[in-house]
Amino acid sequence: MTIQDELYEKVSTEHNAQIEEIKKLPPDEIIGKAHEIAIKADLLMCFEAGEFEGREARILFALDRPLDYIYQRWLDMDSSHHMDSLRECIDDFVKATIKGRPAQEKEFFEGYELVGRLTVGENVIVLGHNPDATMPYATWKGAKEEKGNYSQGHFYHLYKDAREDLYERASAEYREFDRSKPEQSKDRKGDSYSGAPKAKPSLMERLEEGKRKSAQQVPADLQKNNNREV
Repeated sequence: MTIQDELYEKVSTEHNAQIEEIKKLPPDEIIGKAHEIAIKADLLMCFEAGEFEGREARILFALDRPLDYIYQRWLDMDSSHHMDSLRECIDDFVKATIKGRPAQEKEFFEGYELVGRLTVGENVIVLGHNPDATMPYATWKGAKEEKGNYSQGHFYHLYKDAREDLYERASAEYREFDRSKPEQSKDRKGDSYSGAPKAKPSLMERLEEGKRKSAQQVPADLQKNNNREV
C-alpha cells in the first residue's frame, strides 16, 4: 500500500466517523454542520485523487486528523474568494440572460445601454453604460411614460460614481414628489393606530439603502472600468 493509499484510508475513516457523530445531533445542529460536511467531502475527493505525493502525503499522514486540520486552515483563509465566485456566477448568469434577450428588449439612449432604472412618481432616473465612450457611465432623468426621452445627463468615468448619482437623483426626486403629495391626517375616526402593524420601509429609505450599497455592487462585466479612469 502506498503512502497515498494510507493517507486516503486515514482521512476516509476520519470523515466517516464524523458523519456518524453528526447523525446523532439534533436536526438544527445537523443543518449548522452542512457547510462543513460539503467542504470536507470536496477535500476527501482531493485525497482520493492522490493529489498529494511523497513528502506532502507523509506530512499530512502524520497529522492526527488531517481532514479537519486542512478544513480549519481553509476557514482561516480569505473567504472572500468563495463569495467572489458566487457573485461571479450570478453576474455571469445575468449577463448571459441579457445577451440572450431579443434586441428590441434592450434600451439605448445616445449610444449608452440603459442598465439601471429607478422610478419615482411619474419620473424615472436611468443609468447607462457605453464602454467606448470617453466617460462610459451616465445618468439621465425622464418621464415614466415617455420611453427614450431623457435629459439632464450626468457623465462619469467610474461605475460606482454613476450608481451613487442614480440613487442621489432618485432620492432628490422622491423628496420633491413627497412634498407635492397632499398631507394626510394621522387620526382616523379617533383611532390612535398604536396597534397598527409596522410600516414597510419607505421608498426614500430603500433609496438610501441602495445608495449605501451601491459602491459594493459592481457587476462583473462593468468591473474593469470601476477602478480606473478612462
